[in-house]
Amino acid sequence: MEIETLLEIKNLSINFIDDNNQEYLVVDDVSFKIAKGKITGLVGESGCGKTLTALSIMNLLPYPIAKIISGSILFKDIDLLKTPSAELQKIRGKQISMIFQEPTASLSPLKKIYHQLSETLDIHNYSLNYNEKKKLCLEWLEKVGIPEADKRLEAYPFELSGGMQQRVMIAMALITHPELLIADEPTTALDVTIQAQILNLILKMQEELKMAVLLITHDLAIVSEICEYVIIMYAGKIVEMANTIELFKNPLHPYTNGLLKSIIDLTQKTEKLYNIPGIVPAPSEKINGCKFSPRCQSAKDICFNNIPQLKKYSDNHYAACFCIN
Repeated sequence: MEIETLLEIKNLSINFIDDNNQEYLVVDDVSFKIAKGKITGLVGESGCGKTLTALSIMNLLPYPIAKIISGSILFKDIDLLKTPSAELQKIRGKQISMIFQEPTASLSPLKKIYHQLSETLDIHNYSLNYNEKKKLCLEWLEKVGIPEADKRLEAYPFELSGGMQQRVMIAMALITHPELLIADEPTTALDVTIQAQILNLILKMQEELKMAVLLITHDLAIVSEICEYVIIMYAGKIVEMANTIELFKNPLHPYTNGLLKSIIDLTQKTEKLYNIPGIVPAPSEKINGCKFSPRCQSAKDICFNNIPQLKKYSDNHYAACFCIN
């Protein structure tokens, strides 16, 4: 059965402008699809362009520091980059919602939880009276597993734990039943136990609402548990894309292999944990060939002077590398 595409990014490129008015390419000709009702993982180290790609979908890039210089983002055949702001406002937060890394930075410290949840309903013109809105907000706090939800509705964010704040953010994102949820490292600031609870909650809500999810993370262990398709980004470019099972069974790009080797296996005894040598290059750093070549242990002469393009190696498995046999 053919999978229906909900959102498609085509040839997206984003420039960053520094204090000296110099422009640097931070997202470079990125193209991928998000399937309707499926969970897609967008993976890479910090500085790879994952969050900027996600923010461009929501038209939330920090203007004028960042600007889209080319590409299109099609949501059900509507190009979000050409959509007037008034129309985009009807989509953002209703049909497409986003959970950010830091709930403390996303929730207003001056408003009670009820007012922040109900504000989402007001913005999208839900015709509900006060009692109906309060009942719906209470139901969603209970759905996301917040104990004593009636009391939490009247609480301020600082009165809640980090895990509870993130659950509030999930409730806020899902209360409008979006078709696409973008989750940008939603467990970054949480301890390991709470991380697992939040991920299980997102998975549960995805199954219940039949929505698509774009999960942004640097952790392939998380991806292996809940994602059906994986996109690997490095230094602003996509270097590999595949079905999750295929990617873990047959990783093609050296960067993907490095990420997989970095996953801690608690069943194996080891004296030293693996790490990929070097760091992600700064956008201002000039690299003529493959961006990963300075860190790649398999690099050939061709890699340092030429840029590899994504090539199809098997059904729905693509990679951009000169070193694949």
